[in-house]
Amino acid sequence: MPKVSCSVESCYYNNSSVCQAERLQVGGEGASITEATYCESYTSKQNARNAIEQVGYPGQTETICCDVNTCMYNSGWKCSLNEIEISSLCNVSNYAHTDCLSFERNS
Repeated sequence: MPKVSCSVESCYYNNSSVCQAERLQVGGEGASITEATYCESYTSKQNARNAIEQVGYPGQTETICCDVNTCMYNSGWKCSLNEIEISSLCNVSNYAHTDCLSFERNS
């Protein structure tokens, strides 16, 4: 199972900087820079009641789905890395404020 490190403290799935969402969705089709990617699975702690049934155990994200067709790690719409990092440069109020720091553009 892939490991997802997460520094987005306002996310419900963040448990001691490790994502506990069973299925992670990374978006940003056509991205050319990291800041154009995002974690579509982000759920604010305020909206947590809608996410309860999707919680796994810390560090046990089963699948990382990826819509970023320009990323070198996208293999059949899934991330081929065993470990990725999700973060943000600002206060997060929705998923668009998050970034996949593991993104590397295809050459």
